[in-house]
Amino acid sequence: MVVLILKKMKMKKIIYIILISNLILLGGCYKDLGNYDYKEINEISVDFSPVADSYDQEHYTFKYVYRQPATDTLSVTYIPSIEQTESSTESDLVYEWIISKSESKTKDTLYVKELTLKFAPKVRTSYDVRFRVTDQKTNVSLYRKLAANTEVPFVKSWFVLHGSEGNRHLGTIEYPDRKEDAQILLDAYGEVHNTPNPFKNVNSMFYTASDGSDYTAAEHLTLLEPEKAYYIHPFNLIISPRGYNFMVPDPAARLKLSHAVTNNGLGRYAAIFTEDGKLLHGGPNGFYHEMNTQPEISDYHADMAYISSNGYMTVWDNINKKLMYYNFGENWYTWYNGDGRPDGVSNSAQLTSLPLDLFSTNELSSKSVLWIGPSLDPYVEAGSTVIAFDQPTDTYWVYQINLANSDDKKGNDGGGSIKVTRQSIENVNFDGNTLFALSNAFSYQFFYTYEDILFLYNMVTGESTAVYAIDSGETFSLMEFREPHSHYMITNENHKLAIAVLSSDGTKGKLHEITLSQSADIIDEIVFDGDFGPIKDIDFTFIHRVIL
Repeated sequence: MVVLILKKMKMKKIIYIILISNLILLGGCYKDLGNYDYKEINEISVDFSPVADSYDQEHYTFKYVYRQPATDTLSVTYIPSIEQTESSTESDLVYEWIISKSESKTKDTLYVKELTLKFAPKVRTSYDVRFRVTDQKTNVSLYRKLAANTEVPFVKSWFVLHGSEGNRHLGTIEYPDRKEDAQILLDAYGEVHNTPNPFKNVNSMFYTASDGSDYTAAEHLTLLEPEKAYYIHPFNLIISPRGYNFMVPDPAARLKLSHAVTNNGLGRYAAIFTEDGKLLHGGPNGFYHEMNTQPEISDYHADMAYISSNGYMTVWDNINKKLMYYNFGENWYTWYNGDGRPDGVSNSAQLTSLPLDLFSTNELSSKSVLWIGPSLDPYVEAGSTVIAFDQPTDTYWVYQINLANSDDKKGNDGGGSIKVTRQSIENVNFDGNTLFALSNAFSYQFFYTYEDILFLYNMVTGESTAVYAIDSGETFSLMEFREPHSHYMITNENHKLAIAVLSSDGTKGKLHEITLSQSADIIDEIVFDGDFGPIKDIDFTFIHRVIL
């Protein structure tokens, strides 16, 4: 029985083998009588003019970003450049554009080769465009996308006042975090408005981040000549009619304006120095007022000042050897109503001498103040740091002033509403060209320059550490953090220090920017060498609102 089953299985295997062999032989004998006509496919590739800022290969998208126009509509024509593998003409090609605009829910379809898009001034515009080119002979299509939008220009950018006297220009460094891809304009106003440079005689400038009643245009840049002023919104560079005659309290007196201090990008207050050492206070909407003083210091001469983030100003009078203070918050400023200078200002604050009992007899009489800046203590908002030199003892001193609750106008070194501490510092070398900078990000430390080296001084250890060096023969001309204070919208602006450098022959300026770690080590650096002239002033347009 078992033998019979095995025989049957062997027979089945033999039959299967024979069948498979026959199929293979039949396949080998088959003659292909098919009539096939092979044709080459006309492969299409495309590029566009103007050249895109970037190309997203994953999504086949050409991306374009434009500076938002200030006054006139921007028109851009996009022209496809087609390459074909099997044709030298475009007679069989059909072009299709499907255009979606952010402000509209509708879509437009155009069957043209070239597409023109328009970008209106003063508003953000965004287009999403689908492009298709089809070869009618083969019905083969190629699809691509275009994304084109405008951005508000000069936001979080460096403004650079540069050039020799009588030939100044307002330059900009946009997108400084992009380093080598940052956009540098030597004459930003001329680039935006295509008009001659109006700022040839400007000597200084200052930025206020929230001095306007219009929330959509709260930021302003003010440029000063001795008897002329330009009040402009930095993101469209439109000059307001509120110039010198509106800005100063008595235009007929022809006060000669020198420079100004502000509470940086966080506030709206500013004080303008006149050439005779007086101060005009204000900021909101670009209007300034004569500063009231205590009777005993009416003959003050302001040589140096600093405004804290919450509006307390520390002032040094080098002629009368006095430290003074001023609280902007004691004033009430009315907003501009379009009818000229506002007359509703409550000008109640007074420039006040720091109480004498805070200092020993003749303590300040032998001092020269080198610099005033933010408090070394990042938790003191109403304070300042004063670096001074005492000639008789050849000693440098650091004063820390806390003006909180200063309306009491009294106190002493051990307590009270105004507090002053002082500390002599050693192991430092300063000279007449030394620059200083301080940021809340580095408590109880300050930066200073000596010759061609940038140093960091630690108030706790009393040590100076070399941080950065410029080329031999070059000189430091300005030094400023993007934003020295703390703010909830700050990412690392108070870790980024800009340093303006003058070439050895005195004709060229460069802007170095270093990024510091929390321990003040350099983790990044870039030199913006945009063929600037000598750099006279710099301001960073930090904002504390969301721009849509």
